[in-house]
Amino acid sequence: MTDEARTEDTQDAAPGGLEADVVAAIKTCYDPEIPVDVYELGLIYSVDVQDDASVDVKMTLTSPMCPVAGSLPG
Repeated sequence: MTDEARTEDTQDAAPGGLEADVVAAIKTCYDPEIPVDVYELGLIYSVDVQDDASVDVKMTLTSPMCPVAGSLPG
């Protein structure tokens, strides 16, 4: 299977494609101090799927003092 065919299969694997899969995965990440996922908290500004199936996520943290502020952006 070519990379192009694999990308098309991945994007068509679920209703909404790859973006919906990424959002579903993000929704499994909860803020450790409150029982709400980071997507529902509004910390995710955008999820952009590129033609090569790479994904750019623009987000913020709950505060500059967030315990993962030093490691999450990487």
